[in-house]
Amino acid sequence: MIGFHCIATLLFTQLLVPQLRAAAAASPAGQTRVVWTSSGLAEAGSPPGGIDFEVLDKGTTKALQNYGASKAGTWFLSREFARRYKKDGIVSVCLNPGYLKTASFNGTPALVMFVMNRVMLSEPIFGAYTELFAGLSPEVTLENSGAYIIPWGRIRANEATPRQDLIKAGDSIEEGGLGYGGKLWTWCEEKWAPYV
Repeated sequence: MIGFHCIATLLFTQLLVPQLRAAAAASPAGQTRVVWTSSGLAEAGSPPGGIDFEVLDKGTTKALQNYGASKAGTWFLSREFARRYKKDGIVSVCLNPGYLKTASFNGTPALVMFVMNRVMLSEPIFGAYTELFAGLSPEVTLENSGAYIIPWGRIRANEATPRQDLIKAGDSIEEGGLGYGGKLWTWCEEKWAPYV
């Protein structure tokens, strides 16, 4: 999951940087955006600090933790991208589309789905609202590049995040954090280097 949520996503985004820079130079400030998709499981399912770098290369048999770590990684990369490309006029935000009634839950036991459908899952259109907000809202600006968008289209302040360990891990060393965004970025580049 780290492969396609982090490595492949970052590689694809990096390949688009020349086009993003050109678009930002020809557009009003804050119009050129990269929107990264995380999940509520970044907070609910990831290990302490979001990613356990000790097991990153080996992987884990814990599917929920693997998925949660991959989505925490997406969040970290989004924040790192914001740090690196804000000067070019490119906005980078990450979003949690919400828990939706989609194929994501295929294979979940029927009784669990019965409860989830009544208690926590929303119609897919609500996830689209979050995505549209992240991609088009005038509230998303260069000044809040690196922000985390929550359902159904709200910018969440870092201090309001229940998992403050994820904020600290995603903060750069210069900001007093653990610098996991930069560390994961470098790790991803090492993974694709032999192929590009």
